[in-house]
Amino acid sequence: MYKLKMGNLNTKRVNVEVKEEEDILKEVVIDDSECGVVEKVTTKREVILNDFKSLLQQNYGNMDANNKRIVDIVCHDTLEKGFQQMCLHPETGEPLTYSQLRMLYG
Repeated sequence: MYKLKMGNLNTKRVNVEVKEEEDILKEVVIDDSECGVVEKVTTKREVILNDFKSLLQQNYGNMDANNKRIVDIVCHDTLEKGFQQMCLHPETGEPLTYSQLRMLYG
């Protein structure tokens, strides 16, 4: 039994059930007689991606403009789009060779 506090509303007691399966890291089911059943499913991919984004944001101030551009894309769009953009020259849009990619992004 957990207590949840929502803004200035009264604290409510709810039943929380956490399950662990192969591709699901955490499934939280909140059952409150007043609002019904609410489910939150978090996959391992979501947890890893959120941790990765957090790590990128922590180091944002130490990055050059090229790396910041890619971090912005990853954090505000998708990881896949960030990798796609990383493989293109930031000014010309031409595909980068591996050595060019390393020069720009380390």
